[in-house]
Amino acid sequence: LISGDYSFTNRLTAYDVSTASGHEYSGELRFASSLEGPFNFLVAGYYLRSSARSDYYVASDVIDYPSIILGSVMGILAKPPVPACMQVGCIGATPYFHTFARDENLESKAAFGEVYYDILPDELKFTLGARFTEDTKSGRGRLTLVQGGPLPIGTTNEEAAADTFQPYAPVGRTTDRWTGRAVLNWTPQVDFSEQTTVYGSYARGYKAGGFNTIAWEQPTPGVEKTYKPEGIDAFEVGTKNIFLDGTLQANLTAWYYNYEDLQISSIVSNSVVNTNIGARLWGLEGEFAYAPDSDWAFNLNFGHTSSALGDAEEVDLRNPSAGRSDVVLVKDASATMSTGSNCVLYRLDAAGPATPVEAHLPGFFAPPGGSTALAADGIPYANFGNCATSDAVLNAAGFSKHDPRLKGNADNSGGANVPVHGHEIPNTPPWTMSVGGQYTAKMSSGYSLVPRLDFYWQDSSWARIFDDGADRLPSWVQLNAQLTLNAPDNAWYAQLYGKNLASSDA
Repeated sequence: LISGDYSFTNRLTAYDVSTASGHEYSGELRFASSLEGPFNFLVAGYYLRSSARSDYYVASDVIDYPSIILGSVMGILAKPPVPACMQVGCIGATPYFHTFARDENLESKAAFGEVYYDILPDELKFTLGARFTEDTKSGRGRLTLVQGGPLPIGTTNEEAAADTFQPYAPVGRTTDRWTGRAVLNWTPQVDFSEQTTVYGSYARGYKAGGFNTIAWEQPTPGVEKTYKPEGIDAFEVGTKNIFLDGTLQANLTAWYYNYEDLQISSIVSNSVVNTNIGARLWGLEGEFAYAPDSDWAFNLNFGHTSSALGDAEEVDLRNPSAGRSDVVLVKDASATMSTGSNCVLYRLDAAGPATPVEAHLPGFFAPPGGSTALAADGIPYANFGNCATSDAVLNAAGFSKHDPRLKGNADNSGGANVPVHGHEIPNTPPWTMSVGGQYTAKMSSGYSLVPRLDFYWQDSSWARIFDDGADRLPSWVQLNAQLTLNAPDNAWYAQLYGKNLASSDA
């Protein structure tokens, strides 16, 4: 409607659009020594600067109707009335959910270096490295959805028009960290292999924090304006070996990762929100490659990963009331139609069951079928109402925006917390395995024909941190095949391949 590109439908439709643009430049300067003797070193500096802008839209005809009604009323009742609204009509801006992100700037500076010392020449080597990183992030953002001012139908410069009723909120933050690593490599002379290397390492890693765009414009229950940097302590031991006169390579690795403030993403009020949770991962990896002669080649890789989140509680937006009998789910149906999002209210007497709040609060009403219509889905009571109702009015009716089970007086109306301690990290399958093989058929005149098969299997995992049955990602397999014709001296090649030939779950 804003652009003047009108369309009509008699069905419920919705779609989202994401656009982004940006540029960056970076540079790195290194100086490495090549000294005779056991000691060498590396010193370096790094600089990165990037800038971006993005827009995210969610459009639906469910929003169009209140946008048109509210826009026309706001334009006429304004003091003084908006002339354009009297002539061509107005809409409530914006008639879709729109996240503006502007001047998303990042400046990253780092200085790092390593020293290398051969404790025993060609057998035992020690590496020690350190890095100091400083990241500065800044930006401007805002969210608009109907609650802005009236805009004339046909307005083409939405951003300039939005400036009149929705200012940008600036954000900025600088973080810095020391990180580094220590590695010990031992290459002993042994009789059972052509070459064996045993190694152990410790590394401290860092990932910069950032901003949650939903909180740029206004405070959002349960959402922090910023999220913390992520840190990791990584321990690894392993061995790399060559056997059978160089025809077999076998590598094994065991590792342990301890995350501090792991960044986890979720959707809150139609926007991506990042939170921080401690986590631990540990596992094993194996890599094997076998080429008995110049014609045959095989490979086998496997990985095992165990993961567990730390002691934390998060809001499950698929179940904001967390199935608690003392929590009432409310769909925001206030006059402003600010976001149309969910919120929850807590019964002050947490020991007793929640009662239908529409019997006590003005502006609240039950959904079709009564307030217990959703009880079969684990939601004891659900209502339409105003999520911005004052604490005084709620308290008088025996309800609160603050969870009585938690300490403090924080606004927990975004949803009831769910413990996630011990849950697996999303998209982290416990087992993976891949097997491949190929044969090189030598032909006359120097040509060769190489058929190859590859098989991959991935165990089931979770899509979110709540380990809800609906979030279970099933295991799956992939079978790929290819046939390659190589010209003499590899001057050219032609290849026929097929991917995902199995096309089914494991």
